Amino acid sequence: YQINTDYISALGMSAGASLAIMLGTTDEHLYRDELTLEDDPTLASTNLDQPAEVHTVIALSMTPAANTLLESVYGINTYDETDAPLMIMNGTNDRLAPFTDAEMLRDQYDATGAPYAFYAIEGAGHTLGMMGVEVDGRGIFDLGFDFIVEQQMLQTES
Repeated sequence: YQINTDYISALGMSAGASLAIMLGTTDEHLYRDELTLEDDPTLASTNLDQPAEVHTVIALSMTPAANTLLESVYGINTYDETDAPLMIMNGTNDRLAPFTDAEMLRDQYDATGAPYAFYAIEGAGHTLGMMGVEVDGRGIFDLGFDFIVEQQMLQTES
């Protein structure tokens, strides 16, 4: 497909944000080496020799449920200083993805020293409540684009 895998970003809202977070914080060996070709012969067609690293994550109206599950069930803490830079944006009135979950994720990133940006959207609810939101005159997609450009040190045309 001629994709430059050095610049992969994952973006998600709600459950998609949880998956994007997993992509950016889970070490490859935790899932790539779980089964052998003998266990599952279809793995022969999955390009296991290709990198699977995500370089930035944009998470809107999120919950780190999958990471929390790995830690509570298997004792695996997926957060470390090598995690993909993460932009977290959550409404303070989100009833489906509680704002406290966003704060918990921010604190995990802060503790490891991995780069992140954190946006608390006062009064906003879940996903649709985030549409049209601006922070300092910038919409959520502009903020996400700028975050990716900055974290991946990309050049943009003026």
